[in-house]
Amino acid sequence: MKNKIFVSAMVFVLSLTIVCGCGGKAENDVKSDAKIIRGRMLAVENTEEKTVCLTFDDGPTPVTERVLDVLKEYGIKATFFVIGKNAERYKDILRRIFAEGHTVGIHTYSHEYKKIYASPAALADDIKRCLCVIKAVNSEYEPIFYRFPGGSFGLSEELLKVPDSMGLTSVDWNASCRDSEVRSADALSLCAFARETAGKKTKVIMLLHDAADKSTTADALPRIVNDFKEREFSFISLEKVVKIS
Repeated sequence: MKNKIFVSAMVFVLSLTIVCGCGGKAENDVKSDAKIIRGRMLAVENTEEKTVCLTFDDGPTPVTERVLDVLKEYGIKATFFVIGKNAERYKDILRRIFAEGHTVGIHTYSHEYKKIYASPAALADDIKRCLCVIKAVNSEYEPIFYRFPGGSFGLSEELLKVPDSMGLTSVDWNASCRDSEVRSADALSLCAFARETAGKKTKVIMLLHDAADKSTTADALPRIVNDFKEREFSFISLEKVVKIS
C-alpha cells in the first residue's frame, strides 16, 4: 500500500528541448528548460505505442474555428486551454468546442502575467474567474486541467500549489510548434518545429496556439497532423495521457 501511495504522489518530468533549425544554436532567448507536469497524477502511460496530444492555448478566437474545422476533418479530439476574457467574447465558439467533444482546460482569465502571478491569492482569483466563464457556457462541465501562462517553469512553489489546491492538474508540454516564439515563421516552418521538438519521444504533448494572431498555426495544422500520421502516431485526448485520481 505504501508503494502505491508513493506512486500516486510522484511528479513525472517531461523534458522540452528547443533548438532552432539553423546551425544548432539557441535562438534569441529561447532556453532548453525542463517542463513539468504537476498535480494529482497516478501515472503517465509508458508504452511502445506512439501517441500525440494536441493542446491549444489562448483561445477562443475566430482562429479557433479554423482549428476546429481541421480537427473535425481528421476526426481528432484536442484540448483547449481557454482565456476567460476571450471566452466571454466568443461564447459560441466555446460552445462549439464543447459540442464537438474536445477537452476544455483553464489557462487564465486575463493572461496578464503581473496580475496573475502577483500572489497565490491573485492566481486563485484569476482561475475562479475563468472557471465562472466556462460554467456560464456549460454549467455541467468540470474542468480538470490547468495550464500556467508561460508554463510552470521558474514559478514559486507557492504559485505551483494553487491549481492543485483547487482540484486542478496543471499540465505543460514536451513539444511545441513554436508559434509564440518565432512569430515570423510560416506554416512549413511551424510543422518543422513541431517535428523537431517532438524528437524521438513516443508520448507527445504538443503546444500550439489559437489566439487571434495565430492564423499561420491554423494553416500549419494539416501539415502537422499529416506529419505525425505518416510517422504512425495516433492522436489521443489529454485524459488518456494524464491519469487523474
